[in-house]
Order: sequence, then C-alpha cells, then structure tokens
Amino acid sequence: MYREYAVEPAAIGSSWGTFRYLIEKFGFQKGRLISRFPSRWERLVIEAAKMAGVGDIALSRITEKLRKKKEEEIKIVNSGRIYDPSLGSWIASARVAHAVKPFHAIIAQGDHEENEIVTPEELEEDHPLMIASTSCNVPRTSKRLAEALLPLLLSAREVDIVDPFFDLQNSKYTNLLSLLLSSMYNSRKNKEKTLLIRIHFRLDEGDPREQFLLENAHRWVRGWLLEGFELHLYEWKQKPGGEDFHARLLLCDCGGLAVDAGFAAVGQHESTIITLLDYQHVQRLRKNFAVGATVYDKAGNAVRIRSNGETETL
Repeated sequence: MYREYAVEPAAIGSSWGTFRYLIEKFGFQKGRLISRFPSRWERLVIEAAKMAGVGDIALSRITEKLRKKKEEEIKIVNSGRIYDPSLGSWIASARVAHAVKPFHAIIAQGDHEENEIVTPEELEEDHPLMIASTSCNVPRTSKRLAEALLPLLLSAREVDIVDPFFDLQNSKYTNLLSLLLSSMYNSRKNKEKTLLIRIHFRLDEGDPREQFLLENAHRWVRGWLLEGFELHLYEWKQKPGGEDFHARLLLCDCGGLAVDAGFAAVGQHESTIITLLDYQHVQRLRKNFAVGATVYDKAGNAVRIRSNGETETL
C-alpha cells in the first residue's frame, strides 16, 4: 500500500525549489515515503544543498523541514537496506540495494537507462511511478493485515487502535496484535524504551469491565506482549444522541488508517477496505480519545497491562 522511493541527496538538495517540490509529494497520507538511504540521508541532503550554493534562508528552510518535529508528518522512513560507500556513488549503491530489495522508484540526477530511475523534472503527479493508491482491499488474515499496518507502526511513537469490538479474549484480534508486536520488536533499535499502545473499545451495556480486565488480562497477553510494550485499555460509552462510536481506526503521531471491517483476522475468505487518512484529520481524531475528551463517555478507569503481566488502573 505504501510505496518507498530512493531519492538521491544531490538531486533533492540541488535547489530550494526542487526540494520543496519533491518533499511535498511524500508522506503516509499520500502513500509515498522516502527511504532513509543511507542512514545519514538528511545530513547528505543538507551537504548537497550547501555544495549547490543554496542561499542561507533556503538552506535554513531545508534543514528545518528535515528535522521533523513531533507534531509534523513523517515523510522519511528507515530503509533497512545496506548502503555501500565503496561503490563510489550514491546511484551505484542504490542500484545494488534495488536489486536485493526493490524500491518503487529511484529519483536521481542524470541520464539512466533503467525505467525505474527518473529525474526530479520528470515526476509530475500523473507520472506512472508517482501514482500511489490511498485505499485498497486487504484479505482479513493476520499476515496480510500486518503487512498493511506495519509501515505506519514502525515509524510511530504514539499508537491508538480504535475498534468498538476489540476483544483481547478473542484470538482473531490477538493473533494480529501478536504478529504486529513481534515485527515491531524485531525492527526497533531502542528496545529498552517502552511503546504504549492504547486500545479503545465500546461498552454497549452493563457496567464497565475494569475489574474483569484487571483480574484476567494478564492471562490473555501471556507469551506475546513483549518487553518494551504496554497496552492501555480504554472503554468508552456512546453518549445518548451523541457521536456514533463505529469507526475502526489506526491513529498514530505520524499518520493514520481507516480499517473498514476492523482488526479481527477472520480469514482469507473476507477482505477489508483500508484507507489512508489525511494527517491533520488523524490528529483531530486522536483528540477524541485523549485525556479529558468529551466526544464519548469514558467507562470506568483505563487499565494498564505491562509485559510482565502486571495490571493496574490509570
């Protein structure tokens, strides 16, 4: 669903106009992401801009854009590919990395024979290599759902899963969550830092299930809630005459998705529509479930589940 592009630092850093034109075409909401290739990609872009004679004001703007603030959308993601400086040039290393694990396209200066290598001047919105879908049907298996969700989660520092029917007692939900956490754990560089995953579900009738969750949740997560992760469970009630609590959403600080049929992996025979959401819309939706939010009524206290099985109220 997301398309990853290798962008030559010298190409995007050649001028403020080129940088601004290219950088605005990327982001989770657009379905296009820039590969951090190599790991010091941002620094190389700034160095390229200096070498190209970009003025101080424009250089400052480029630097500011590359130093992502918490409240800004992520456009650049870790590549996981090997960059080999001994090959003598960025494009040579990009070709080798592409042969091992293909990029969707390589954006670079100069003339190249390969169809997948294009210059910044060629990249109009309707260019075949720039067309990226913002919605698709995904089979409702743990594997295929995880593949669709992981790119966003691997860049996230804050995660909210919204599903009225999310149920930690049901393997259709926990199999997907287990696979996601395992993949995230293997990709995290700082495994000592705890990532909170907040799960928001709906109370339709009866009393809040806070005590029931406190007494039993540790058994449901045993074996797959890995060190470095915590689950925070939030139960909400729809207000009489208030906003419908129906949507199934993955909301992160870096972007978000709507998952039409929800997060239950029911099998290959069904599919769900997954739609990329506008970044600012995602941040507004997150506020509906923040501390002090009034769109829905919180039912009881939230419950924290630690990786060691400890549970407590928040």
